[in-house]
Amino acid sequence: MNISLTVIMAAVAIPAALLAVTRLPQWNRRRNLRAISAFLLLSASFSLMIPGVYTALDVGHNNALDLVVKGVLFLSLNIVCVDLADANGAPQLARRMNGALGWTIFGAFMIALAVMLALIGAHGSSPALEAYRSDPLVVWYNTLANAYPAVIGVVLAPHVLATIRDTAASEKRRRNAMLVAAGFLLSVIGTVLLPVFAESTPMYRLDQAINGLAAICVVLGFILAYREMGTQKYNSVRRSALSVD
Repeated sequence: MNISLTVIMAAVAIPAALLAVTRLPQWNRRRNLRAISAFLLLSASFSLMIPGVYTALDVGHNNALDLVVKGVLFLSLNIVCVDLADANGAPQLARRMNGALGWTIFGAFMIALAVMLALIGAHGSSPALEAYRSDPLVVWYNTLANAYPAVIGVVLAPHVLATIRDTAASEKRRRNAMLVAAGFLLSVIGTVLLPVFAESTPMYRLDQAINGLAAICVVLGFILAYREMGTQKYNSVRRSALSVD
């Protein structure tokens, strides 16, 4: 088992699962259920990428599980995007990401990844197809997958940056927005660097660590915003899906 990859994946999966557990006592409230869903999906996607778990569950050893993992991750990020858009004063964007726009982006990425995976034809279980990264198509497959959170970050950027610049916003609210912005910026950096780092195992691990840190920043910003919105109602924003009933 690859210890470094296991540590990177567990560092995101475990906190996300714990955050989901903290909301379980109020699972019957719609807003809490969305948060629980986001955390559980995020935890599941990273847990499934732990080498031993991935190899055991990749039925047929054709890496179809990798596509499933990416789909689960994308769904969790979509929920986070919807709620963060609402929390940062963009309820219209929240509705679009929860509707046609969000599903169009999700569908386009999943179709493109499915076609690329079929063309790669990797017959041997390998998380993120790491064993095949010498294949240029595999590099671009993973780069495209990494681009999804980067795209979500670009969509949210104007509203998150507006919150950071808003001097009328509370210090906590601006801090939460900074964490989210840092996470999505790291995601963009990880996406850009992946084609460059793919040839070297240590650098490839560094890129994975960057993406793991990006996820941690976004999750931390998300849960802090959740708590902040639970105690305060901003005049410029309707009650967010991050808030507690």
